[in-house]
Amino acid sequence: MEIIKHQTTQGIEVTVKGRLDAYWADHLTGALAEIIREGIHHITLNLRDVVYISSAGIRVLLQTHKQLKGLHGMLQISHFSDQVQSVLDMAGLTALLRSSSPPVTE
Repeated sequence: MEIIKHQTTQGIEVTVKGRLDAYWADHLTGALAEIIREGIHHITLNLRDVVYISSAGIRVLLQTHKQLKGLHGMLQISHFSDQVQSVLDMAGLTALLRSSSPPVTE
């Protein structure tokens, strides 16, 4: 898996590529925790290139969403791969995590 951080005017965009399974979920948790410790509380995830997401990956998304909400921040997903879209739809989480603003561009 690859995690790429890009500073934007709205906060930070994190692009994730590869599999978001139990092993890689810990790496994403660490990367997001580091961003939050730096004082950035508006995070946009680009999951366009995620080919698989497990329950551990969903847990990372929900925990980070809850943590940022408590800090008056926001976690939003700007792009979903078809695989991620399908899993989040089945779990009923798409509306919670979908960006209500236009996707962040470079």
